[in-house]
Amino acid sequence: MNQFYLYGAGIYSKAILASSLDKPTFILDKYLAGQELDGIEVVSPESEKLNKNIPVFLTILGYPDVKSHLEDLGLNNIIDTYDTFKYFKKSLYFLVNDGEFWRVDSLRNKVNMSAVQKFKAILSDERSQVTLEQLIDFRVMPSFETYPAPEVYDMYFPADIPKVYGSSDDELHILDCGAFDGDTAILYDKYLEGRVASYTAVEPSRNNLKKLKDNLKKCSFGDASYIVAAGLGDKSMASATINEAGSASSLLLEPKETSDEIEIKTLPQIISELSINFNVIKMDIGLPSFH
Repeated sequence: MNQFYLYGAGIYSKAILASSLDKPTFILDKYLAGQELDGIEVVSPESEKLNKNIPVFLTILGYPDVKSHLEDLGLNNIIDTYDTFKYFKKSLYFLVNDGEFWRVDSLRNKVNMSAVQKFKAILSDERSQVTLEQLIDFRVMPSFETYPAPEVYDMYFPADIPKVYGSSDDELHILDCGAFDGDTAILYDKYLEGRVASYTAVEPSRNNLKKLKDNLKKCSFGDASYIVAAGLGDKSMASATINEAGSASSLLLEPKETSDEIEIKTLPQIISELSINFNVIKMDIGLPSFH
């Protein structure tokens, strides 16, 4: 392939770099600009170094506005992530063998089919059963053909799950663990207008906290919002450092000289300190990295 760019300096881009002889000229990522990923320079999508006509392969899912944002910047050859899967055919196999979490060694040995069948038997609807089958197929034989495509909707607000936040007249006390920059708080304000009695955000990233505070001021429940500037962990974790990467920020248990140390709190500790009777707990956090 001639010149191309990857968008997103994350684990899937690493899998592409490991699986393909074709290498991008740059990786685009506004949060990690100025760094390198496996020897490839990471630049901002707004960088003047970019040729607007070179293909940009997306490597992230769940952010439908990314394509239009890049087009607004003048990049006019955007390749959808699913097409990226198809072009870099070996990349998903490399992704699920990258050594992180369950993604190690023989995938077949990581699937207990007896337990899977027992679990499947208690699922009450065909859609859940099919979803389980797709997940297992992908783990055993990862490829773009077996990849279970996620549904597209505003995250945490699936239209086809009724009363996920109770009845329309229920007051909600929300504990948002992994609040990022307040994007979910804005959605709570949009979908649950007038029902949020209190909102507590747990977020360890100092970079994210700045925007989080600004976004909470925009919410109707802003005066009843609280921020816990800490990471979420268990009793064995007193502190950690953080790898700042926007929504993909992660905790590092091994010290990192360039990062400040952050406090780690347990979920019971947070609930006890605040003395709020939470009836909604949302958790969107990554497991700490030991590398």
